[in-house]
Amino acid sequence: MNRKQITIFEYDSLIVNEKYNGILFEKKHLDALEIYFGDGKYKPNTFLNLSQLTKLTADKNSFPFYTLVRNGVRFCQFVGVLQLKDLVIEVLPKADRSWNVESEKEEKDSWRNLLIKMLQVVNAFDVNATSFSSLKLLPNSFLDIYYELFIIEIETLLHKGLIKQYREIEDNKKSLSGNLIFSKQIQYNLVHKERFYVHTTEYDTQHHLHAILYKTLKVLQQTNGLQALKSRINRLLMNFPELNNVNVMESTFDKINLNRKTQPYKLSLLISKMILLNFHPDVITGVDEVVALMFDMNALWEKFVFHSIKSNPLFEIEDQKVAKFWKSNNQTKSYFKADIFIKYLTKNYVLDTKWKNMNDDKPSNDDLRQMFAYLHYYNAKKTALLYPDKNEKIITGNYHHRLHDKKDEECSLLKIPVQKDIREWQEKINEHIENWITKT
Repeated sequence: MNRKQITIFEYDSLIVNEKYNGILFEKKHLDALEIYFGDGKYKPNTFLNLSQLTKLTADKNSFPFYTLVRNGVRFCQFVGVLQLKDLVIEVLPKADRSWNVESEKEEKDSWRNLLIKMLQVVNAFDVNATSFSSLKLLPNSFLDIYYELFIIEIETLLHKGLIKQYREIEDNKKSLSGNLIFSKQIQYNLVHKERFYVHTTEYDTQHHLHAILYKTLKVLQQTNGLQALKSRINRLLMNFPELNNVNVMESTFDKINLNRKTQPYKLSLLISKMILLNFHPDVITGVDEVVALMFDMNALWEKFVFHSIKSNPLFEIEDQKVAKFWKSNNQTKSYFKADIFIKYLTKNYVLDTKWKNMNDDKPSNDDLRQMFAYLHYYNAKKTALLYPDKNEKIITGNYHHRLHDKKDEECSLLKIPVQKDIREWQEKINEHIENWITKT
C-alpha cells in the first residue's frame, strides 16, 4: 500500500478532518503530534545532526517545528518532513510564491527541488558528487533521500567488497586453536575430551560496523514506503552477511573510530545513526512514533548566502564571526555573532540574513538595533539586512545620529529574487552583494 503524504508550505496549518492535496488529516495524526510536542521542550534525538547540519538545527531550549492550535497544528520557519506511522507531512519553504507555474503540484515540486539543492550547496547531505548524482530525486520526502543515499552507499560497499576485521570470540571447538579457558573447559567439557573451550580471534565480516548497517537495512525494510526502494533493500539483505541483532545507543556510535580502511563507511554510519536513534523501537518509547527531519530556513538561508559568496576573490569572508559584547564581575560573558562578516580592502561590512517576506520595506526595530550594534562592535563601514523577494533592490537606510556633527551610519536593505536555477541564484546573490559593497 502506498504511503500517504501531505505537502504544505511553512507557516501553513493542518486542521483535523480537512483534506490537503486529497489526503485527510485525522485526529490520530494530531494526537501523535501532540504527544511528540509534549511540553514543547527540545527533544535531543529528533534533529538530524550530520556534519554541516549542526548549525541548521533548532536551539536546544525550544521545540519550534510547530505550535498547537485549535484542532490542529501550525508550522513555522522549519521545513522538511515529519513521518508518522501512516502519514508523511512535508513542509516546504514559502518565500516568494509568485513563480509562473501551471499548477500547485508544479509549484511544490519546484520548491522541493530548490530546497534539496540548497541543502546540497551547504553540504547538508555530506555526500560526494557521485552518490548525489545517483539519486532519482523524485517528488517524495526528504527521508526518502536519506534512505536512498543509504542504499546507494551499501550497494557501493558491497560492490567494492565488505572489509574484514579481527574480533574476539569464545567458542567450544573440536580443535585447539587459541587460548584454552580452563574454567570453562572443566565446566563444559569434563566428559567431552574431544572439545576445547578457547578464546581466539576471527578475521571476517562479522563485526560491529556491519551489525549496525544490517540492523538499519532491517529497519528500512519495515518502515520504507516506496516500492522501488523496497526491492533494492531486499536485494541488499540477500547479499549482506546475516548478523545478530545489536542494541544501538548514542554511545554505540561515539565509540566508533574510523581509520583509513573504514573511512568509506562514514556516510552509511551517519545515516544509520539518524535512522536508528530517531525512531527504531529499541531506542524510542511511546505509543505513536514521529520521525523528524527538519531544517531551520533562517540558518539554511544564512549558510546558503555564505557559500554563494565565499569564493569571491575581492573579499575576505567569515560566517558566524564572534565579538565580545559584555562581561560581569563574576566572569559571565555575552557575545555577538554576525551572520556574515566581509572585509573589502581595509573596510569591514556585516550582513544579516533574514528568510522572510518584507512587503513594506520596513525592518523590525529589533533587527535595526542589532545592526546598529554590529556597526560599532565590528567597526563596520556599513551593514545590511538581506531578504528573499520578488524584485532585486538595494534600499539605502541610515541611522540618525543624536550628535549632528556626526556622519549618519548606514544599514541598508538588500532584496534578491529567488531563482529556480540554483547556480543562477548564487551568481545573482554574489553580484548583488558585491554591488552593495563596492558602490560609493
